Amino acid sequence: MQKTNNRLEQLFQYLETNPNDSFARFCIAQEYVKEGKIDKAKGYFRVLKQHDPAYIGTYYHLGKLFEEEGDDDQAAQVYQEGITMANKNGDQHALNELKQAMELLTGGDDEFEEEV
Repeated sequence: MQKTNNRLEQLFQYLETNPNDSFARFCIAQEYVKEGKIDKAKGYFRVLKQHDPAYIGTYYHLGKLFEEEGDDDQAAQVYQEGITMANKNGDQHALNELKQAMELLTGGDDEFEEEV
């Protein structure tokens, strides 16, 4: 018998009445990560990225999922998109985290350059 995730159910109910709430989508993706449903999590992160590209946390967490699956090219692409968006929004904290994730991924390889 499968255990139901009450938090996930609550988030879906909330999202029904607040369909543009980016934080709710982010939380749903994170709940799927906790459950090990990585494809569903990536799907929610992708939807969030499409509907609210300025929601910076998406890039780091989605990139990490790709990295954990060994898809370094996809992870680097997502990190680079996040770096670009963080620069655009002037979010220095997120910019530093995304740059660090990129450096760890690429070993400091500057194949991926910062877009200003």
